[in-house]
Amino acid sequence: MENTKFTQGNWNVSKHGNNDSFGIYADGSGHDFAIVKGGNEEGGEAEANSKLIAAAPSLLDCCIDTLRILELSPTLDNLYQRNKLRAAINKAIN
Repeated sequence: MENTKFTQGNWNVSKHGNNDSFGIYADGSGHDFAIVKGGNEEGGEAEANSKLIAAAPSLLDCCIDTLRILELSPTLDNLYQRNKLRAAINKAIN
């Protein structure tokens, strides 16, 4: 993704302390750029939220690619999906 303002690279999750919080970091950065707190056990809500956040760059890439494919043959049948993808992409990058 070109011209993006967010942290580039693959995002990963690290456990903090006794699993009461999880960090999100980019490969090679050496530090967390976000912390998700939840005060729950491993495999709980805080860890699940962290994994979802860490997947964001990959999910955004997939949304952009899928929108490009749908726009190659726009139809009324895929108009709803195209609009939904555009809205999600805009929410992520604007």
